[in-house]
Amino acid sequence: VAQLDTAFHRRNARKLPTIDFRKYFFQDGWRLVTPYHHNTKVHCKPKWMGKSIAEAMQEETFVRSGGNWTEERMELGNMLVNGDPCSMGTVLKERDFITSWYHRHEIPVPHEPLKVLHEDEDYVVVNKTRMPVHPVAHYGDNSITMVLKFEQNYKDLYPVHRLDRLTTGVLMLAKNTKSAAKRSLQIAGRNVQKTYLARVSGKFPKDFIEVNIGITEPDRVGLRCRASYEGKSALTTFRFLGYDAASDTSLVQCQPYTGRTHQIRVHLKHIGHPIQNDPLYAPDVSPYLKPNSYFTDETTNPIHCSNHEEHYLDPDCQTCKTDLYVRPRNEHLWLHAWEYRCGISEWIYNAPPPPWSSPFTIPSKPST
Repeated sequence: VAQLDTAFHRRNARKLPTIDFRKYFFQDGWRLVTPYHHNTKVHCKPKWMGKSIAEAMQEETFVRSGGNWTEERMELGNMLVNGDPCSMGTVLKERDFITSWYHRHEIPVPHEPLKVLHEDEDYVVVNKTRMPVHPVAHYGDNSITMVLKFEQNYKDLYPVHRLDRLTTGVLMLAKNTKSAAKRSLQIAGRNVQKTYLARVSGKFPKDFIEVNIGITEPDRVGLRCRASYEGKSALTTFRFLGYDAASDTSLVQCQPYTGRTHQIRVHLKHIGHPIQNDPLYAPDVSPYLKPNSYFTDETTNPIHCSNHEEHYLDPDCQTCKTDLYVRPRNEHLWLHAWEYRCGISEWIYNAPPPPWSSPFTIPSKPST
């Protein structure tokens, strides 16, 4: 795909194209997406007003996902304000409309089977794998909704609830907005009992623990939350299921009664038993990942695209002339959405126990 020039952008300032030539390929256990052209449109946020576009965009994910925004790229017309070319010093005002165009390089995700657990005329329930629920930041087609769209022909699915990128298990998606709103209201009204499995560091001290402490909003560095009585109220109960002396880990049943960001992970860290391999909240005890590290497999070999003339992980992209060497994040998180239940029998969805729970004896259903 040829790079778009300045004249093209000026003629088509309000119609920057999303060129849909990408496709999946697989190598060494990873799902990859061929790089593709993409555009993002956003209104000026209140916190950006009065700042230069360079200052405003520095920490924003929709720019980070596009690569390195340099003055040279802006001169090529790859970022527009109100349909006109801009510079790094352009000052943003209220109601400004920013359009950015870039060659998108997605981070690979593990290639794992995405299985449907339940389907009816309104909902699809899947056993989520280690990828985002929907397109976000560095992940577009490498997301649950897009994989279901392209590989299983499910169109226009609406996620009913959130699961972190690395969390596996029960994920509900609606086939229409009305059904999505119905289930979302049930969850927001705390009429849904959510049960998770977690494998945590150390021997869990009691059969049952209730943690009732607030959680702060994620910080800008690392997107970590904190347990704090000044944060939003959060309540989670934990039930001990078993201990594995060989790994010094415990299997714990977790039931969050509120839906704060990273709630289970933060509360487990707060009581001194973080999820053993949590890359955000247990970097000191995790033998699997150091914070912010990138690697592929045990041999640390780059992944290449055998279906294209150029390697997917070549140092430079021949289209956009930026670094293309993006290694997959070989991350795991021992947190699994085991069961979602509304009422006694209105609806119940279960996901099979995850492979990392194999050292433990798991009950046939969650304890109450």
